[in-house]
Amino acid sequence: MKRGSMGSSKEIKKFSNMALTALNTEINRCLWGSKNAGTTNARKAFFKRLIWLEEIREDKHGIEAPRRNFRKHK
Repeated sequence: MKRGSMGSSKEIKKFSNMALTALNTEINRCLWGSKNAGTTNARKAFFKRLIWLEEIREDKHGIEAPRRNFRKHK
């Protein structure tokens, strides 16, 4: 993972130990927020968290993370 996109060590531990269904729920919440949040900064924050969570899901559950681009993501 990129250094700037990592959460705190507490968050990493929490999401790394999360069940796949719970992790998918959080990913869907961030996907929605990355498209519907009120400001560009909020959408970008959701997007960064989405990328980070998908990387965790790929590492822990073997589900390949899609390649995403914030500027083309709408």
